[in-house]
Amino acid sequence: MSMYSRVGCVTDVEQVFLEIERKDVVSWNVMIGAFARNGYGQRALELVDTMVQCSMQPDSLTFTAVLMACCHCGLVDEGLEHFWPRPNYGVACLRCGFACTCWEVCGSLGIHWSDTRMQMRPGALLSASRMHHNVEFARIAFERLVQVEPENAGNFVTMSNIYEKAGMVEDAKRVRTMIDRVELAKPSG
Repeated sequence: MSMYSRVGCVTDVEQVFLEIERKDVVSWNVMIGAFARNGYGQRALELVDTMVQCSMQPDSLTFTAVLMACCHCGLVDEGLEHFWPRPNYGVACLRCGFACTCWEVCGSLGIHWSDTRMQMRPGALLSASRMHHNVEFARIAFERLVQVEPENAGNFVTMSNIYEKAGMVEDAKRVRTMIDRVELAKPSG
């Protein structure tokens, strides 16, 4: 199934899938991933619903395939519907680029950075903020990262680049001087 999927033969993957008598989570994931990888996002989401109706429990690979389907096929609202009730919602929505939604959801649930239930990592929020040019979220994530990873120069460089791209040159310089002050090694490449 995986081989057929990688070469774009979705009908062949589906044929093999339908012939499996006792489908396990792996076979479901491969089929969902085949739809997602080959541009059939809606079918991937429908198959997840069918999977749940068949009393099969989705796992992290299932959600990765759903993310792929949502991202590649522009199914933002549908993706939110699938991830809203899930415990890893924070990570999922960040990967889809829903940083604002993720932040709001975590806040409305009373989940904060120090909370052990927090599935959203500050590094993921910083990356999503860079991708979506959201300086406010980037600043919040960066402040937390300085507390939990003070030796990671990459976070400083990323934040400096975010400020620079936003035209906030003085803020970018301030962050760069923080690297020198703490004597961190700048990452190469």
